[in-house]
Amino acid sequence: MTAQFIVLLTEEKDAARGELRFLDAPADVAHYIEVLLEGGHAKENIRVFHGNEIELEVSYRPVVSLAAAEEEDSPLEAEALPEGEAQNGDLPEGELPEGDEVQGVRNGVRFSELFRPS
Repeated sequence: MTAQFIVLLTEEKDAARGELRFLDAPADVAHYIEVLLEGGHAKENIRVFHGNEIELEVSYRPVVSLAAAEEEDSPLEAEALPEGEAQNGDLPEGELPEGDEVQGVRNGVRFSELFRPS
């Protein structure tokens, strides 16, 4: 690839906005700048760059996200349980599991039972 001239004409009110023109020959750049100056554009708003285009390579990486245990249960598994049976480890009211399987329960006592209103 051959080097090109890049003429940047920025707006007076907003230097972040502008117009680019790509030109190949220095004579073309000089003529274009003369036209801009004669058209009333300020010299401070005209910038000239010289450079080569570089290759750009884009690659994609896989994105992995872990689902919570509750999200892993498919709707088919939930439908397979007979009516009245607990889902996701829930127990019918008043029943405690064997051991410390339920969060908030230790030695058969629920955490919330320790803080009863007086």
